[in-house]
Amino acid sequence: MQKGFIQIPILIAIIVGTILAGAGGYVAIKNINNSDSQKSIPENIEVGESDQQIPANEQASEKACTLVVYVSLYNELDEDRRLITNTRLEDGSEHIFRLSDSVIIPKKSNGTPGTVRAMVFADEDEYQKETISQLFKIPGFKGEIEYNSIYAEIDEWSPNCYEEIELQEEQKVDKKDISNEDNYESESANDVASVEKVADAVSNEDFKKAVVLHESVIAINDFLNNANLSNFEKFCEQAKNLDGPTTEETLNEARTGLEEAPIPLYESIKLSCDIALDVVLDKPHGSIVISDSYNWTKYDDDMLFTLTNNEDSDTVREQKIMYNQAVSELKKYSFFAYYLHDSGQGSSLKEVANDQLDVTRKIEEVGGAYSSMVTKDIESLYQNFIVPEIELRKLREQFE
Repeated sequence: MQKGFIQIPILIAIIVGTILAGAGGYVAIKNINNSDSQKSIPENIEVGESDQQIPANEQASEKACTLVVYVSLYNELDEDRRLITNTRLEDGSEHIFRLSDSVIIPKKSNGTPGTVRAMVFADEDEYQKETISQLFKIPGFKGEIEYNSIYAEIDEWSPNCYEEIELQEEQKVDKKDISNEDNYESESANDVASVEKVADAVSNEDFKKAVVLHESVIAINDFLNNANLSNFEKFCEQAKNLDGPTTEETLNEARTGLEEAPIPLYESIKLSCDIALDVVLDKPHGSIVISDSYNWTKYDDDMLFTLTNNEDSDTVREQKIMYNQAVSELKKYSFFAYYLHDSGQGSSLKEVANDQLDVTRKIEEVGGAYSSMVTKDIESLYQNFIVPEIELRKLREQFE
């Protein structure tokens, strides 16, 4: 090349350098203009050609998906049955699904089970469709007639994950005017998320009430799903620190007036819990352990009377029949307590019942002026059975 002319490689280098310098200036200006909205870029953020910021960890992993399935619930009983939100359903492979909303399954009619359609969602994200059985039962009913009489079968799988459905429902809630607290009713007392969705739309006090309600119902459900004496004792300890469904007027903190305050959940089932926890009651002439007057037991066919003694009076026979009917109803429950009267601790239920029948027999033997004193003493025995499962189901209904 001749002197006085710029060599081609050098010229290219100059041009490229100019372009890069201009680009650097543009980037600098752009960063200055955006300084108010974006001070810095986190290390885990990648900037693509379109300047969109995408978390690197989201690119590397798929979003978890909770399976959703629509089922038909069936009821072969002669009465309607309500299932609350979050009721567990279990297939033959121990996969747990939960009801998204409470439902009422109608009773059977003309021999045909009542049915209702419902949505359930998987308890764990790891479940795979191909491993789920067609038939579901309700583990909370184990040991009861409902276990084989109330069940569910899969209708169809939802194409959406539960997280997507929740988001859609949340968007619907956001569009509604729920500023009036009377318009807010938490049907899903067992679902913390459903309470939190509207936390910003209700007052702090309402939100606190909703959470307390959630905790109380969850405690009840935990016991009912695995009813035994040990779990009932645990429930009673929890109930001391939970609010019940009722309130009472009490002196306010400033001692200037009265205000409504929730009554502890324990008070709603006090006698049963006192018996379970061996509560000591103070008496004028000493103390007494209330549980010493009761025995906890499970149903057994040997508790029933045989009706073969033809020497029974009509009154005694009637009392035996009524007793048998009352005790037979206890088959459905895991355990119960009965009052010992004066039989002494350790006496079986049938022995206590016989003691009560003896009262009737002795009065009948005296006859004459005492005949009017013949009473159905045995009624006081079975009318005072302590059945926590019955009590807590009734109590749960007060929250709904």
